[in-house]
Amino acid sequence: MDDFENKLLDKLDIMNKNISDMNVRLTEFEGKTEKTLTTLSGKMKGNHDLLKISFT
Repeated sequence: MDDFENKLLDKLDIMNKNISDMNVRLTEFEGKTEKTLTTLSGKMKGNHDLLKISFT
């Protein structure tokens, strides 16, 4: 391989690592978002139940 091919392969390796890192971060973010939405949903249901009890 010549120098150009080596540089190109190095850049592709870096790009693949960056994509891998982004996938990890997105997966972590997705998990945190799902947990937050579940918590928020539970709090909203709890508030709804409190309001039902207060007005009945």
